[in-house]
Amino acid sequence: MIKEIQEKFIKDLIFNEHHYNNIDILSFIDKIDSHLKNNEKNQINMLNFFRFQSEKEYIRPNYFNVYIFSLLNRSIYNNIKYGILEIYPKTDFISSVIFQNSHEYKNLEELLALNKLIEADKLTQEILCKLAGKNSQNRQWLYFTEIKEIKNKDLKNINLLWNLYSHGKFGFLIQRNIWLNTNKNWKKFWSQIGWINNNKWTRYPNEFVWNIKNAPAGHLPLFNQIRGTRVIESIFNHEAWLS
Repeated sequence: MIKEIQEKFIKDLIFNEHHYNNIDILSFIDKIDSHLKNNEKNQINMLNFFRFQSEKEYIRPNYFNVYIFSLLNRSIYNNIKYGILEIYPKTDFISSVIFQNSHEYKNLEELLALNKLIEADKLTQEILCKLAGKNSQNRQWLYFTEIKEIKNKDLKNINLLWNLYSHGKFGFLIQRNIWLNTNKNWKKFWSQIGWINNNKWTRYPNEFVWNIKNAPAGHLPLFNQIRGTRVIESIFNHEAWLS
């Protein structure tokens, strides 16, 4: 089984907006859990494999190695946690490999790697406000007309972090795909992603689902729908998803 995990570990990037419905991904992640969680010997094996691959500069982030990275980073064994930090300080695996250590994404990746989803969601909104310009950064919320100021690569990078750390379940592109599949029907969309329950808005923060396993696909990151749909619609219509 460890050999099979290692083979999945070095697969090419498998990011795809349709993977939120891919049972094979979640099924294999369950297998990773059963072989690595609370098993120091197997974790040491994977840590050494992680180190070996990183030295070869051979790693391309995918759902499986990102999950293994997160699992090792949260290990109950200190030697494992310290070992993974020697390879990627401050839990910045994707930021180091793909984003060339961009400061914008390191903190977001750290929160996602530690499954701190409330904090990651808040930081995502802060980053979007900063990327949209000084006015939105100062007021700490977005006008729909400011969304076009966010660069394609920035939206894609934020989406990539959410998508990979949620095993393909969260992110803007997943949300957009669900929205399109409902024929852009906002009520159906909100209901499907869990932002409306029994015809009532889901209350922040306690009624939202802050764990990957139990949340519906597209549940995160959040947008404030009380102000209307134009901001999130502008995100979904951004040219980032057309290029």
